[in-house]
Amino acid sequence: MPEICNSIDSVHLIYTNKCNIKCNHCVYSCSPEKKLKLNLEKSLSLLDSFPKFKIKHLGISGGEPLLYLNEVLQIIFKAKKQGLKVTLLSNGFWGSSIEKAEEIVSKLKKAGVTLLRISSDDFHQKFIPQQNIFNILDASRKQNLCVSLSFAFLNDYSQLGFVAKYRDYFNKINSKEELGFIFQPVQPIGRAFKKIPKEKFVSSKRLFKKEKCPLNELAVSYSGKGFACCNVFFDSNPVFMLNGLALDSPEKLFESYQKSPLIFFLRKKGPYFITKLAEKHKLKKIKTIQPGNYVGLCSYCVHNLKQYSRADLTDMLAEEFEKGNY
Repeated sequence: MPEICNSIDSVHLIYTNKCNIKCNHCVYSCSPEKKLKLNLEKSLSLLDSFPKFKIKHLGISGGEPLLYLNEVLQIIFKAKKQGLKVTLLSNGFWGSSIEKAEEIVSKLKKAGVTLLRISSDDFHQKFIPQQNIFNILDASRKQNLCVSLSFAFLNDYSQLGFVAKYRDYFNKINSKEELGFIFQPVQPIGRAFKKIPKEKFVSSKRLFKKEKCPLNELAVSYSGKGFACCNVFFDSNPVFMLNGLALDSPEKLFESYQKSPLIFFLRKKGPYFITKLAEKHKLKKIKTIQPGNYVGLCSYCVHNLKQYSRADLTDMLAEEFEKGNY
């Protein structure tokens, strides 16, 4: 009988829930008052397991990871020595002058950052001056460091005004080199759920019947726990949690991911299939979720699967796998 063996290409460290700002749309509810972060030495030890499991990419975000610049640089440098691609997500608070931006960009480039993502939407710009973004872009071009600007948006798309306002500037850059833009609808989770009226979220009644999860990324939260991906808003969704504390037993964590029936069926069949299978098996609901609109596939997945316990879903899907129903 074949065994489940899910591939893992990427590990995402959500290094801290501390942030220098407090955005209304933050799904992790980060703020200056929060204090959780990953242990540096254990994070470095986690990377020792990467070659065995053929990890190719490391993502680092928060919170604001560069509040712990020296620690993050050590992690990036070790990832570079392993030949990993490294993506770092930051709000750009450190780009207050061209000199400061050049200093930090130079350190990130030398340590081994492959792609720098800067959150640039109106939510962040209530706290971070727009000039910071331009300082970082100019510094990155000098250092030949790839940059993408990330924009979270609501259904009126007003959060995207920054791109339109500075269209000529961005067109000028893109005439010479590639500048990436990443657009993501705000998820109704965490502080966003509390602070943003529900009618403002991008929403759809689609059931995503044929869509499968495209991710093969394991996430490690600032609390040291491992999850199926960084999009599952882990603190309220134990159904996506992997076995073991990530930094205390990394090999157990990776093996838990590889052997997870849930991850296998999310990739093979998608969350709609699992939801309907749970209904067919009359799986006991640990909470009742009212049908609603969804921001996207991740929203549909989290909204529907969190109704069931991890143990019940795992048992049901393991049985399906043994029967060859995939």
